[in-house]
Amino acid sequence: MFSRISTVLLILAGLTSSSSAQAPSADAVKKCNSAATVPFADAERRAAEKGAVEVPPLAKQLRLQGSVFVEVCADESGEVVLTKLVRGHPILAQSAIESARKWRFQPSGTGSFKTVLEIAYSMGSTKTEIADEEKSNNSYFTAEDKCRDSLRSQKFDDAVKRCASATEIVEKLPKERTNERRSAYGLLGQAYFGQRKFEDASRQYAKELEIGKSSLGEDQAELAYAYHHVALAAHALGRAADAADNYAKAERTLALARDHIGLEELKPRHAATLKQIRENYLILLKQTGQTDLEKRMAAAK
Repeated sequence: MFSRISTVLLILAGLTSSSSAQAPSADAVKKCNSAATVPFADAERRAAEKGAVEVPPLAKQLRLQGSVFVEVCADESGEVVLTKLVRGHPILAQSAIESARKWRFQPSGTGSFKTVLEIAYSMGSTKTEIADEEKSNNSYFTAEDKCRDSLRSQKFDDAVKRCASATEIVEKLPKERTNERRSAYGLLGQAYFGQRKFEDASRQYAKELEIGKSSLGEDQAELAYAYHHVALAAHALGRAADAADNYAKAERTLALARDHIGLEELKPRHAATLKQIRENYLILLKQTGQTDLEKRMAAAK
């Protein structure tokens, strides 16, 4: 329940990086390990060509802005032979690495050198606006991490405070940042649910689902999780019909997501959550005496 979309994006970035980049030679790696580090300003003056920056479609959709920092190592001829991500948003990371690989420098008579490139992404905002957005972005993920830590340790009173802080910060991000906004309300719902404040949890889960329905496809797992959260709160509040409807939607959506997922790393989690949804649904069906549906759900297990 405590997964984070950026984890998936980092997995994707890692797979893309390893598959698209040609491995440097052992000799190049050895030279880079001992190469001197040059300040970016000095390296930029020696640049013969700067790699074009292509904004990923998802970054455009989410209006992601900011800088990604990539360490590069150039050999004696000025060719970039090694790149390493230093920091930056995972959705922008692979694009920045590809841009960094295309840089070329004037040949050096002093051997290989390293420097850190700043690859900037802007959607028309000023530097000040981008800096403010990055500040809010960093503040949000810090608050979200604290929220998740409290949930994992089942310190629900602390979790409510920390998760509520995350929801306040997330509203300062661009409206396109629906993944973070949906996650924030879902986490706050979990905190209230842990306190057994089911009405409060239900309100937060409803916001999570509303955002999910407006921004996710019918075969995306995150939408199934939102349906499941709403079902759990309704079940706890004794709203059987509402719970049954959302359990059914959660089951159907996650089954679709499981069938279409391409990453093997995510399949076990989808299967485990689908099993949990069906078990919770079965409990409700038993409580309401719907034996025919119970048989169908048992067969689906």
